[in-house]
Amino acid sequence: MDSDDELQRVLELSRLEEEERLHRGKQGKAKDKEVIEILDSDDEQFGVNSHPVINVDDDDDPNFQEQLALAIQASKIQGNKQHCTSENRSSTSYSSTRTSNDTFLSERAKMEQERLARLKRLRPNLVLEQEGRNDDPPTKRQKSTPLSEDRIPTGNLLWDGEIRQTANIHASPLRDASAVFRLTEILGDKSDIQFIIFSSYCVDIDWLRRIFPTSCPVVYVAQPETQDGLPSVKDMPLLWVKTMPRLRGGRGCMHMKFMLVFMRSGRLRVMITTANFVSYDWKDIENTAWVQDIPRRTTTCSSTNDQEPAQFSGSFFAEQLQGVLKALNVSPALRSVLSQSPHAASNNDCPLQTLDDLSSLWDWSRVKVRLVISLAGRWEGWKSIEQFGGHGSLSKAIREIGAVCPSDKELVLECQGSSIGTYSASWLNEFYVAAKRGSSTQWLDSKRAGARSQQLAAPANIKILFPSLRTVQASVLGEPGGGTMFCRAKQWNGKNFPRHLFHDSNSKRGGILMHTKMILATFADKTANSSYNLLSSGEKDSYKAGSANHDSHSPVTKGWQNGANGNRVGGWCYIGSHNFTPSAWGNLSGTSSDPVMNVTNYELGIMFALSPVETDVAACKVATWERPPRKYLLGKDVPWMQDEHL
Repeated sequence: MDSDDELQRVLELSRLEEEERLHRGKQGKAKDKEVIEILDSDDEQFGVNSHPVINVDDDDDPNFQEQLALAIQASKIQGNKQHCTSENRSSTSYSSTRTSNDTFLSERAKMEQERLARLKRLRPNLVLEQEGRNDDPPTKRQKSTPLSEDRIPTGNLLWDGEIRQTANIHASPLRDASAVFRLTEILGDKSDIQFIIFSSYCVDIDWLRRIFPTSCPVVYVAQPETQDGLPSVKDMPLLWVKTMPRLRGGRGCMHMKFMLVFMRSGRLRVMITTANFVSYDWKDIENTAWVQDIPRRTTTCSSTNDQEPAQFSGSFFAEQLQGVLKALNVSPALRSVLSQSPHAASNNDCPLQTLDDLSSLWDWSRVKVRLVISLAGRWEGWKSIEQFGGHGSLSKAIREIGAVCPSDKELVLECQGSSIGTYSASWLNEFYVAAKRGSSTQWLDSKRAGARSQQLAAPANIKILFPSLRTVQASVLGEPGGGTMFCRAKQWNGKNFPRHLFHDSNSKRGGILMHTKMILATFADKTANSSYNLLSSGEKDSYKAGSANHDSHSPVTKGWQNGANGNRVGGWCYIGSHNFTPSAWGNLSGTSSDPVMNVTNYELGIMFALSPVETDVAACKVATWERPPRKYLLGKDVPWMQDEHL
């Protein structure tokens, strides 16, 4: 490269730096006025007519990306300097120009070295890409190098699945330098994407169309638009199809948040997340995502039920997912996609011809997490309840992974969410029994036997995590950033509301608010003051811990088989769209022989076991909040209530 080219590059660098400085000044002024509000709650707060309102800035961390680009560019200039000055130059006048250019380059390089040092102080775990490292495997630098939308690594495949927090421009790397997910990173190479199915309560279509490839069809599962809540399908521009499931009487929420990305190479990438598909959820508040790559089968498989027990089979996960997609009205949307295809006559371009292809054409054998499903509706009988009925589905998953609480332990639940429900002592006990015993049969029997459920206090071993007013006020975005957190004064001030169970929600990554929905369950030793025991100590658990064939090398299941005293697990964790509310998890009624579960919302998540070895360490690693959570000081702490405080 000659000196004229170098000079031109450096001058351009200087111009970009000045534009960056001016942009930061303008952004700082604008930020003081920014108010962010995204309505995202269960039906207890918003019905079908309360559509999401989005007022957000959808630029993806421009300051840091520009600073990083400038720093990398300057490093390359400095690295090329010696090579450039050693080249043979024949013109005397050109040599003179080169001397002055070199002086300028030297000064500029010094300035950029100072910039690099500043960046390193701000992001101590940042690895800046240097000249000569372009041939390194992408997995060696992906975890620490910020990614722009036009430079996405394609070599980081997640065959065993991975759980990470979403990237956040306000997070403190000094507090938590763990690897994160960006939506662009999850999508990967756009040119390889053939088809996308995704679901979200609220969506920023314009933002997504800048991120999604423009040439592939997309099925988008959305909140129903009509008061009657009837299912419908709408064709949209650019091969998008919007589908909406049925909601009884138009009441409830389609609250699921997931994405299936079908690649031309045959691979399927599955994501289940707590984040909506809006830029704010992927850069300003904290969310969590589980992502796993699923390979295409080499031979078609019609069913795996004869090969291994369905409850422990990865293909059972796929069959459950197929049921979810059918309930969400995706089948007619898929038919619409096939009819719109440029090659509709053959339909060979779409990797999915029917939803049943999911289990027959892809190999799910390495999936170790369990699906937890809430489908809006009335579910009768244990089989239906444990398949689609909220905490009935959770109970089944608990039994499958052998996570029923041992009889000599107490179950402690930490329930993190962004929306508060209308809690009764009866419902809290109902959920606690399901979570502890992996069954609700004895709970229904105890209710039928008398008014015992009305006499019980709320279980003291449940910790409800929700940000206090002072936590929101002290957060990076302050009160204007609390628009996605929902608690009403009517709830908090209710006569029997369990205020004593509330704990503050403080992110491990600094002063950012958490939209993550997570339940962390651990087994604690019983004490003389054990505060909760619905069933007498002489009664045995309805189900014993299962003996699932877990892969001891999986990052999710590693260490399960080495627990002390023969315990296979030390607890479990749920991550997904469920807030800790009756609308999300359902209300159980009836009898043990004729149970009924009423579920208001569509929700989806995954759960997995915690290792019995150093369980508290594992729990602290997966939890997104500071543990132990700080208990509210009653009379001093109140939850954030945007209707009152914003």
